[in-house]
Amino acid sequence: MKKMTRERKLLIWITVADCVLMVIMMTSYSYIGSHDSYVKFGPHDDTVLMGLTIDTWPKYIGSVVFLIGFIAFQTCREVYVYPWVMNNVYDDKTLCINQFTKGEVNFIVNGNYASDGLWYMIGIWMVTSQIDFALIKWITSAIANYLVVRRRYLSKKSYGDIEQGVGGNLFYGFPPATEY
Repeated sequence: MKKMTRERKLLIWITVADCVLMVIMMTSYSYIGSHDSYVKFGPHDDTVLMGLTIDTWPKYIGSVVFLIGFIAFQTCREVYVYPWVMNNVYDDKTLCINQFTKGEVNFIVNGNYASDGLWYMIGIWMVTSQIDFALIKWITSAIANYLVVRRRYLSKKSYGDIEQGVGGNLFYGFPPATEY
């Protein structure tokens, strides 16, 4: 077994404590504030999302589908576009970007910067309308992040796995990302 260094213990402890505190906080607020319209679940006359009253199940399901698509798209941008911009455009060591023209790079950087603000406002609008939208966003973000990290991480090895002879696959039963 890998020796628990101070840094490893701290990172694991902070992650576990963060998750536990969030669950405690969400449970406490939903129990204490159950009379508030924000803490209700499902369609209600009080739920207004971007000017639309979400009072029927079709409107509610449509809003949830939009929210899930929004989060999946946002995760793709955070995982694929932002690292590319940071490693190719903002990194002073990168002197040449061969695969794009200057106009395309300008469009990618500034287009994502401009749309990021709009997506951020829509995200805040959705998660502040009702707690179930916030929970759906949280769960969908966690799942999307897990899938992306799994896809990227499985092709790499960690020193702890090499020492244990595992071979770098932390998620047993799943093929490495290079096989997709």
